[in-house]
Amino acid sequence: MPGAAAPAVGAWAKPSRRWTGATTAPAAPAPTTALNDDDEPPLRCLAAMPPAWYCDCSKVTGFRCGLTPRQAVRTALSPRHNECCNVLTDLLPLLFFLTAAVHTMLTSPGYAAAPAWLRHSFLLTSTFTVVQHALSCVAHVFNAVSARLSHTVWLLDYAGIALINAHNAPAIVFVGWPELGEPLWPWWLAVNVVTTVLLLGWAVYLTLTYQPPAKVRPRRRKWPRMRAHARLPDSSMHINTSFVCAASNK
Repeated sequence: MPGAAAPAVGAWAKPSRRWTGATTAPAAPAPTTALNDDDEPPLRCLAAMPPAWYCDCSKVTGFRCGLTPRQAVRTALSPRHNECCNVLTDLLPLLFFLTAAVHTMLTSPGYAAAPAWLRHSFLLTSTFTVVQHALSCVAHVFNAVSARLSHTVWLLDYAGIALINAHNAPAIVFVGWPELGEPLWPWWLAVNVVTTVLLLGWAVYLTLTYQPPAKVRPRRRKWPRMRAHARLPDSSMHINTSFVCAASNK
């Protein structure tokens, strides 16, 4: 028509598929809340543990995974996870032997009258009994921090077991053969000091630096074939395990 404005370029083209006139905002994604150090970390069953983690396959539930060091310490004595009894059986003997050793050295007349080599051997025996339980407690607490530590932190536990045997040996020998105490104690002490430095240093170094090879952990235990009546408690255990797995994955 004369005087009519010409249509804009592309006005008769097919309209775009892009929607620009929405009257309602799209639904926001569900908020994700990250756990902080004060939250109770979730537990997992064995089947839900990542394959890279080293796990005690004799247990089926109550595993901790991916905790911060603070969370690992704060929840160490929680009865919900499967390391609680292990921590207690290290912590309580540690306190007992530490208290008994200090009480003996401060109040016992027999300790005060004993030869120097016997007092020193008693001191080292008591010290490394406490050290062994402390290292084992550290392993059971911090194996839930990372997949690497779940493999390597046990080296501290094994080093503590070796050291308690090395430092218990002189006291056992000297109680049975007191005449060997004075001539052998300086040499035995030197050997034990070198052993302690090398073994404990090696364990700490490997715990902090060693990278275990990646391998898939077996997910299912092969239970022996049993009669039907003997499998009844086993079936209830698997039902409870499946329930815990389903609850932990929600």
